[in-house]
Amino acid sequence: MSVVSSLKDLNFHDSRLVSVGLSFPGGNDRTGLLDIDYYDWEGNAQRRADDANATWLTKRLRLSFGFLAHIELSAPDLVNRAQDIDEAEVDYRLSSFQARYAAFKREFTHGSYPLFEDGCEVLSIRFTTQNYDASTAGFLWLVGGKVELEWLTTPRHAGQIHFPISGV
Repeated sequence: MSVVSSLKDLNFHDSRLVSVGLSFPGGNDRTGLLDIDYYDWEGNAQRRADDANATWLTKRLRLSFGFLAHIELSAPDLVNRAQDIDEAEVDYRLSSFQARYAAFKREFTHGSYPLFEDGCEVLSIRFTTQNYDASTAGFLWLVGGKVELEWLTTPRHAGQIHFPISGV
C-alpha cells in the first residue's frame, strides 16, 4: 500500500506532533523527518470492541522525506499548544507543485527536478493544529518525495482523551 493511501486511511484528530526535523546533507539535497504520537482511533476502537475496559493507546508514526520540497508552519496563538493536531489533509494543494513542475520542464527540458522525476510517490500533507487566533488556524504543511512511513516501537502513551457520554 502506498504511503499516501495509508495516510488517507488515518484519523489524525487528537494526535500530537512530537518533532519536526530538517537537514541539508549536501548540494541541493534537503530531507525531513516528522514524528507524531498518533492517537490510534482504529486500534483503540478494536481494543474496546474486544474489551470494554481496554486502555486507549497512542503509537509513534515517523514520516521520512528523502527530498523535502516545502515546509511551512504557522502557530498564530502564542499561548496554546501548536503541537496538537485537529485534522490532516493529504494531497493538500499538490496540484500547484505539479503545475510548477510542468512549467519548469517546459522551460528546461533536460533540467533535473527531484520532486516528480524519480517515479517515487509525492506527499503533500497539511496538519491543522488546535492552535488558532480569531482569523487564522495553525498548521504544519510538508511536501516531498521519497517518503517512508514507519510505525516505531517506542513506549506508547496511555489515556483516553474523549470520554463517551453514556445514559443520555
